[in-house]
Amino acid sequence: MTQPTTISTTMPMAIERLRQAVTQLPLVSWTPIYRGDNNQPIKGKKLMLSDGQPVGIVSKKYKEVQHYEAFGKILDGIEKLDDTQKTKIKYTITNNKAMAWMGVMVNQAGDGINYGFRAINSYDGKSALRYDMKVNNNVRRTFWKTEKYVTLWGVREICNNGMKVNVPLEWDLIITPEEKLIVENLLKQSKRILHMKDPHKEIEGIQYLVEAMVLLEKPLTKMVNMAKAAKIENLDKAKQLITKYIGRKTAEHIIDSYTNDPDKSLWGLYNSVTFTATHRTYTKGTMEKLLDKSAVMLETCLRKPEEINIEVVA
Repeated sequence: MTQPTTISTTMPMAIERLRQAVTQLPLVSWTPIYRGDNNQPIKGKKLMLSDGQPVGIVSKKYKEVQHYEAFGKILDGIEKLDDTQKTKIKYTITNNKAMAWMGVMVNQAGDGINYGFRAINSYDGKSALRYDMKVNNNVRRTFWKTEKYVTLWGVREICNNGMKVNVPLEWDLIITPEEKLIVENLLKQSKRILHMKDPHKEIEGIQYLVEAMVLLEKPLTKMVNMAKAAKIENLDKAKQLITKYIGRKTAEHIIDSYTNDPDKSLWGLYNSVTFTATHRTYTKGTMEKLLDKSAVMLETCLRKPEEINIEVVA
């Protein structure tokens, strides 16, 4: 497998620079597949090529989407922002022969969190075109099952921690009904888009993702400030929370980090989890699971503080 290559910047950048980076990604094409015995094309199948190199065999119904097309509507959304907001955009593009990933940080919330979303496109038929920014239902929770939330990806500048935060859209302490309605309407086009029928038509609405992301800065900052105010001075209580929400295997490393953190609060404990997940030598899958668990811990402890005996101030 070809090793991924990454283009990134941590400095404010111009939209032209990002468009140029996207157009430099590999191009997809296809060719019929022929039988070796009689050199006749195999019906219903085609061979996908990335810059002329074979990457997979797919159905004839498979509709290829170029990386620059998949990511182009995101760039259109960036162009709709005002000039001040545009300067806050930061990006990472990673690709191998078969796939490309684009991470876009669109804004900065409290405590120096640059947050945004990821988009993924493939040429080999193994993955749908995905924009990892959508409204989710709490179907797996034991509480708030009827509520909706948005998962934000982020990086905390002070320590370069990767992180996820679940922002509840029906929690009136952090978001108004008017803001919720706007965000939901902007995100209704965000989903998995299969490479069938007309994927090009479906990606038209993706440009509104960026605008929705910008609007989530206020509720995210409110969550950060509330978590900072929720003090957890007792290390035994911190260990209980980590054991309950994260698990015993990583508890020792997380508590070691928390012991050295001057901010003995729910926010400090959450950052100890994200620091451990990001900076220890875990597999990508393990890191993602830890970040998912940390997001659940943060939201749950903020919304049900009576379960952990801490005071949460809005």
